[in-house]
Amino acid sequence: MKSALIREIGGKRVRVFVEGTDDFGCLLGTVTCKGRDIGEWLVREGHAIAAYGDRYKRVEREAREAKRGMWAHGHNFDPRGHRHRTRGKGRGGRGARAATRRPRPSCRPPHTSLRTA
Repeated sequence: MKSALIREIGGKRVRVFVEGTDDFGCLLGTVTCKGRDIGEWLVREGHAIAAYGDRYKRVEREAREAKRGMWAHGHNFDPRGHRHRTRGKGRGGRGARAATRRPRPSCRPPHTSLRTA
């Protein structure tokens, strides 16, 4: 996915539209490049799953049906279902309580060479 994203927008100007925050206070929004919604593009190409509501659900369904990206492989799985199935099972001897606690993610953006506008 990273290489596809770099080919698509690497070195190009992007716009970030902040639309709110998640349960952890991390910013949620839309990234566009030359007017194109990059999140939608990632989902359409099968490089990402639709998350945070119904915004890209139709696009994800189309990608699954067309077997694009991650959906092209017989061994693919939706990480949302995997997390749901494994939640509550002990991890590394830490017990069920440690396995069910949601860790607070870092809200800092990862290091990137993409320029923003």
